[in-house]
Amino acid sequence: MDIQPRAYARYESGERIPDLEKLIQLAEYFGCTLDYLAGVDLVKQEKHYTDRSLVYDYQDLVSLGYNNKLAHGIIKEIYDRQSYEDRIQVSDNDKVKYVLKTDVENLLRGMLER
Repeated sequence: MDIQPRAYARYESGERIPDLEKLIQLAEYFGCTLDYLAGVDLVKQEKHYTDRSLVYDYQDLVSLGYNNKLAHGIIKEIYDRQSYEDRIQVSDNDKVKYVLKTDVENLLRGMLER
């Protein structure tokens, strides 16, 4: 992302407002909607949480013995394919990216079959 730290700090403090292109980049980077970045909840969506036993996060894959790059790559590959609405939520913490265990198995199986 092409945003200088000083400019980002000004966005955070409200001293400066990013243009639409920057807002879109920020929303994609943080995995959220433009409404969320603007602090507006235009559509109240009921949150559906997934049982934690059905998902992996980065730390889970590392603890299973995957190296850091592979664990990150697996999570990123699956997560990036999902629409914002289809992303897995286990709690209100949006910073942790979760993917279904079945999606990890399918991705790895597909890689082995190539």
